[in-house]
Amino acid sequence: MFCTKCGNVVPENASFCPICGASLKSTNQPAPQQAPAPTYTPAPAPARESNTMAILGLVFAFIVPVLGLIFSIIGLGKAKELQGEGHGLALAGLIVSIVELVIAVIAVIVIMVTVPSIMSHIPSYY
Repeated sequence: MFCTKCGNVVPENASFCPICGASLKSTNQPAPQQAPAPTYTPAPAPARESNTMAILGLVFAFIVPVLGLIFSIIGLGKAKELQGEGHGLALAGLIVSIVELVIAVIAVIVIMVTVPSIMSHIPSYY
């Protein structure tokens, strides 16, 4: 038998609960129903917005450096709005784009200087 006030087990012939002192009026009392413990389900993490311009800047830095430079500069600006999201990607795209553009400019200068001197050494048959 169970106490209706505190839910503790009491002897069958007791008229008072030995724990809380409540009066036990009926001898055929059902066990108190306990509510199931609430389950904790963590809230899903909010989806983070990605910095698409920074990603495009790094990708295009290897393909078309001028576009990589433009997208990386835009990505750096957008990284400030997104609390730094994609800042590293944009910075890497910016650096790779600048290095590739410098290499391309040096290559064009070298070609412009060497081609005329090479052409002057080729005999002309006309």
